[in-house]
Amino acid sequence: MPARTYLLALLLGCTGATDGPTDTTDTTDDSPTTADTGPSTTGDTATFDPCATMTLEVGNAEKAHTPAESLDPVILVHGAQGGWHIDVSGLVTGTDALVGIDPLLTVVSSGTQLAGDQPSTFLMLDEVETCVGQFAGVRAYVDDAEVPKGIDDYQAFICTLEDEELDLSVVVTDVATKTSTEQSLRLVAKLDVLDATYNCP
Repeated sequence: MPARTYLLALLLGCTGATDGPTDTTDTTDDSPTTADTGPSTTGDTATFDPCATMTLEVGNAEKAHTPAESLDPVILVHGAQGGWHIDVSGLVTGTDALVGIDPLLTVVSSGTQLAGDQPSTFLMLDEVETCVGQFAGVRAYVDDAEVPKGIDDYQAFICTLEDEELDLSVVVTDVATKTSTEQSLRLVAKLDVLDATYNCP
């Protein structure tokens, strides 16, 4: 065997090279990694149980409850008998159907109480689903305040309330358990179309 061929055979034997196919499989893990998003929230989020807690969402609706938001307008309704009121509605959870409702209405700038000195309104909630009911058209009569000095009569006083911010606080009480819940909301007074058109200069 020539010396060059012998030397090559010797080197191949030392390196373990073979004449068979070479395994070229890449064992590096190139699979995409997932970002650490923290602990899984599956099963961790508490579900609201409407039967467990008494809650109230206040609205200003005569026919069917519609939730009100802060600084929504509220009409000082000029009733057929000559007085004024606002309509109160609500969505209630965690109570039996029979409830008592007590609204309180005050002028933010002066603290004057406009409504609240009236008997509780007792009614059966309209069931929405299990442990959830609603009401609408509960009247808060605007007749508590005395006519301020320098103002002729109650009609003139009502005219001064246009665009005043009002605090509406509503308490709902479960008649069976005597449990109560309350929500307060700031609204903006608007005149009835009768007053705005004819009675308020």
